[in-house]
Amino acid sequence: MRKLRGILIIDDSEATNLAVTHALKTMGIAESIASRVSVGEAIAYFKDRDAGTPLPELILLDIEIGGQTGFDFLDEYERLDPEKTDHFKPLICMVSQHMTKGKNHDMSKRYEHIGVVEQLRKPLEPIDILEFLDEHKSHFE
Repeated sequence: MRKLRGILIIDDSEATNLAVTHALKTMGIAESIASRVSVGEAIAYFKDRDAGTPLPELILLDIEIGGQTGFDFLDEYERLDPEKTDHFKPLICMVSQHMTKGKNHDMSKRYEHIGVVEQLRKPLEPIDILEFLDEHKSHFE
């Protein structure tokens, strides 16, 4: 599989962002890796980006983000001007320490049309990410 152009991590824990960023860099699977610690920062990442800056092909989205949720991000992302996202649909993977087949799982299915494809349990391990990428490799070809 080719290297991804970019990955965006959205998690309110700086420690988690640093650990996941380090793991992804060690794996060598992306040309660029960015992280944001709030829904507002993540939305600003798209609104404020320069036209030549590549969009992330993968978003790792925490369900609980400092008083907001990953679903709040998805609602705002869905309302973004399509020009800000170049009409591009990244893969979005929801992550949580408390992932269960229940409310969060059912809610994330409502966002499949904008790219939500899976949920993974934290802490993310390199093998989880590699299996996810292998399962969805056709999206990146």
